[in-house]
Amino acid sequence: MKNITFFILFVFALNVSAQNLKQPQPESWAISSIEGVPPITLQKPDLSNLIAEDKINDKDKSIPWRFGYDHYVNFGLANSGKWSTLANGDRLWRVNFISPKALSMNLIFDEYYLPVGAKVFIYNDDHSEVLSVFTHEHNSPEEILGTWMVSGERIWIEYFEPKKVTGQGRLNIGNIIHGYRTIAMNNADQSVAKVLNESGPCNVDVNCDISGTSVLADNIKNDVKKSVGLVIVGGMLVGTIFTIFVIPVLYQTFKKEKILQR
Repeated sequence: MKNITFFILFVFALNVSAQNLKQPQPESWAISSIEGVPPITLQKPDLSNLIAEDKINDKDKSIPWRFGYDHYVNFGLANSGKWSTLANGDRLWRVNFISPKALSMNLIFDEYYLPVGAKVFIYNDDHSEVLSVFTHEHNSPEEILGTWMVSGERIWIEYFEPKKVTGQGRLNIGNIIHGYRTIAMNNADQSVAKVLNESGPCNVDVNCDISGTSVLADNIKNDVKKSVGLVIVGGMLVGTIFTIFVIPVLYQTFKKEKILQR
């Protein structure tokens, strides 16, 4: 795939499930005889420069809090992983990645299109965390999809494809993020308090009246201000209000860049 710079904000629901029995689980989990899949091991990143930068950047409230190193990759249905055909003709494609010493991993599909009935599951190696299932309802005209994080240094992607839609799905992974620090591990020195509790001087406080600028924007703000969320910016996190006003602009910019590079 194209070498695209992903400086784009993706909003994710906090959809990590500790083996949530109310949602579908990966098909392979129930097949004891399914073939193994050799892992793809990513190069261990040199974090020394990033950590040095973090010590400076964490003091600046206007800069998103970085938690991960971004691997730019090109892995898809045709060039990686393993296909398995089930007895009824349905198919499974599975691939797994190891990023040594990662505390968490997440990824970005730079090509994502699922036909009706197909599913994508993302989980960690011991099956203790599985994200909510991705389906055709997550398709978009840009065919881009980002995911939340799973814990550990190993991440699995499993694609289920019903027989009646064989060959119709498109998946390609363009970014894999190696999480090298977490909010929990930094709470002791309060270096990430800004992610959840503070606004910089140019940010809009949730209770500020902005009707003088835009009545519509003020009404939208009042509707969503009780929501809580985080945004992943490649390997960085920012808080909810930033997403309401900034994401649409950056998203449209990125969309145009991607189209131009096709």
